[in-house]
Parts: sequence; structure tokens; C-alpha cells
Amino acid sequence: MFLLSCEDIYEKLRRKIDESPFLRLPRSGEIIEILKLRFTPEEAEIALHLPCNYFRAMSAEEVAEKSGRDVEYVKKILERMVKKGSIFWFKKEGVDRYSLMPVFGFFEIVFSDGRRDPEARRMAELWDKYFDKKGNESLFVSEYPLARILPVKKETIELGISVSEEYRGIILTFEIVKEYVLAAEKYGRKIALVECACRVAFQNCDKPTDTCIIFGRSAEYFLKRRKALRELTAEEALKILKRNVEAGLVLATNNTQYGQDFICSCCTCCCGLLRGLVKLNNPRAIARSNFIPVRDVELCTDCGSCIEICPMSAWDKDHNWVEEHCIGCGLCEYHCPNGAIKMVKVKEEIPEKSPADAWRKIAETRKI
Repeated sequence: MFLLSCEDIYEKLRRKIDESPFLRLPRSGEIIEILKLRFTPEEAEIALHLPCNYFRAMSAEEVAEKSGRDVEYVKKILERMVKKGSIFWFKKEGVDRYSLMPVFGFFEIVFSDGRRDPEARRMAELWDKYFDKKGNESLFVSEYPLARILPVKKETIELGISVSEEYRGIILTFEIVKEYVLAAEKYGRKIALVECACRVAFQNCDKPTDTCIIFGRSAEYFLKRRKALRELTAEEALKILKRNVEAGLVLATNNTQYGQDFICSCCTCCCGLLRGLVKLNNPRAIARSNFIPVRDVELCTDCGSCIEICPMSAWDKDHNWVEEHCIGCGLCEYHCPNGAIKMVKVKEEIPEKSPADAWRKIAETRKI
């Protein structure tokens, strides 16, 4: 028996998710319809008692006590929502814990499953309209960007190439992709492959979709739901990332020094992060890397590979670098056949240490 009407339940759930200290969920008709597609009224009623901060995730017993419902009923509803990908789950000290997802996660989960059925297509349309109208109010609310660009050089991504001592003196650990992928495996963090939610949802290009690498609790979540494409070794993950770079995709990850949850392989036509820079013109959408490309005019043959591969139009038709467009991704160096472009470190912006530190910084520097 519901004390609230269905409409009231979904608006109350939206407000609950909007309480997240990290990201917002402003009201719109599209969001209410998405919530109706993601939660039955019974599920929404239980979801209202979950924390919106996954660092405070609750056990089924705690949710049952808070909601006044039988614990077996609550467990059944929670597991159903986990299976659907409507809420977040992880195991801590042997106990299953649950929380609501922030926008960053709630959008991706359906499409990372690779869903292309009519309901998923409808959700993609709704999210597309929502991001166009509310993107800057939801994803990009803080002075501290939630993600950062990973600069790519062959030394930083390919196992068989060592990073020179000279270069290692200026590049930080979080800027060397292969080091923290290997560290994840070393410290027992799960690694899994999932589909790119953005390209599955919006289908604006023919770039590959089996591209996104997830770590730790995120990987455990997908593996538990049997929605990951497969579990990976560190070496397998690096081979996939190398393939993604060769396909012209930009690598991005948490804006942290360690404990990364994901490495996205992004395009400007679909990706929510790069779309924030390009379509929504929001400079806070993603942190640029500490590197810029420098072209050696003596080695350059004007082949145009840098112009063709750059997703940000940071090289003009005369092969001049356009600073305000560049995000420091390194694709131009990686793809230059003549070695005429080198990524040079020009700043040393150091992100927060851990994901928890980063979320705290996002909350502290919120603009909206």
C-alpha cells in the first residue's frame, strides 16, 4: 500500500538522488520518465531509503529497519534493482551493501550492458534531450572536474617499451597508464571490460564500443551482474587500450592520483565528458592533461595525420597548434608517422589522491 502516488514517488526519488554531494539531478520531464523506466513503484519506495552517497552504502538489514519492511522482502527488491542496474552494490567485510547511483553511473549502467532494445533506445533519446538541457546543471557543477585526460605516449601504454629515466623524472605515476593498470592487478583489484555507454546510447559514430576498462568495486559490480564483457588481466587491458588509441579514442579517467574506477576511451560525438567541452562549451567538464604537443618543423612532412586524428580540431589546416582547443591527449604524437610531434610537460597540476578525496573536493567547490 503506497502512501504516495506514483508521480510523487518518482519526484521524491529524483530529489533524493539530487541530494548527492557530488552530482545533481535537476527536475525535467525526461528524468521523471527515465526513473519510471528504471524503477517500479515498489522498487522506488525501497530506493528512497538508500543513501545517495555510496561511501555510506547500507546493508539490507539497515534498509529494512529504516523502511519498516520485512528484511526478506527488502533483500528481494534490492537484488532485483542490482540485477537491473538501477542501484549500486558492493561487498564490504563480507556484507552486501547498497546505495543509489549518482548521475555519473546511473546513465552509463544500462548502455554499458550493451542494451539496444526499444526501451534502451527510448532511454537514450531521453538522456540526449536531458543532457542538452540540463548537462551543465548535473555533470559539471564543480570547479574540480570529475575526470581528467590521460596523456598517451608509446612509453606510457605499451608494455614492451620502458619509460626513460629522463622522462620518468617529469611524468607522474598517474600519467603513466600502464603503471596503474599493473598496480590494480598487483593489489588484487578486479579489472573488467564493458561496452562504452555513450557510443551504445547515442550511436553517432562507428568507433568501437567494447572499449571501457573498469576497476575495483565497479568491476566487481559488473561481474556480479554478469554484465561485463569479460574479466581482464592487466596485460589484456593494456592491449585493449592500445587498440583504442590506435582507433583515435581519447583516454580519460578519474581525476585522482590512484584508485581509478575506470578508463574511458572517448570520442567527441558521443562521450558525455568530451561533449561537455565541445557541445556544452563547459571548461570544467574535464581536466586537460599537463602536456601539450610541440611540432618539429624539420621532421614534419605536412602529411596531415595530426589534423585527421585530433578529436578537438587543435591543429589547423597549416599544421599550427591551436592552444585553446587542445586537451593534451597525445593522439597526434602517437599517430605521427615521422616522429615530428612530441608531448611536452608544461604544468604540474596534481589531482586529489583518492576517489574519496576527489568527491570531497567536488562537493566543496560546487558552483550549483
